[in-house]
Amino acid sequence: MSRAVPAHLAPIEDARLEQAAQAARTARRNQPRGLLVASGVLLLAMALYVLFALASRNSAAEAMESAKARAEEAVRYAGELKALRAMAQTNPGATASATQLRSRLEQAGVESGLSKVVPLPNERTETLIPGLGSRQYKYDYELTDPNLAALLAWVERAVEVVPGLEVYGISLRPEANHWRLRVTFSRWQKTE
Repeated sequence: MSRAVPAHLAPIEDARLEQAAQAARTARRNQPRGLLVASGVLLLAMALYVLFALASRNSAAEAMESAKARAEEAVRYAGELKALRAMAQTNPGATASATQLRSRLEQAGVESGLSKVVPLPNERTETLIPGLGSRQYKYDYELTDPNLAALLAWVERAVEVVPGLEVYGISLRPEANHWRLRVTFSRWQKTE
């Protein structure tokens, strides 16, 4: 509710209101609003810079881990290559052809006492690694026999009679009257 100001006090009231408005204008001018806005913008810019730096750091760390893994893999491949070259020099039979390999595996089956002839491999994949000068051959065999010892002896004998042959994967499953063996052999050979 507003009170009516007597007429003789009206000029004083007007002067008081004018001084109050002037004081409010002066107070607004004296407040460091520009500094507050500038510091807020600077704080936001620094926060964005920190976020960018963290993202850049994480990216660099991932790139370093990837490079480290590639370097470790290269060292491992170099070791395998060195071993293959040494084996090729000391044992010329290590680079025997695939037909000789199959005949050796068949002979190992006979020597191990398998009831059936070792079949041809179901799958043969070649993996070429550029720069190493060698290929990885994988031979996938599936055999059934009632004698578990003969199956396992064949796997052991196969690794013995074929230089450089390794067991890449093996699966053994019992069935009604026999055992089912699925084995994948792996062998590195020098490319011609």
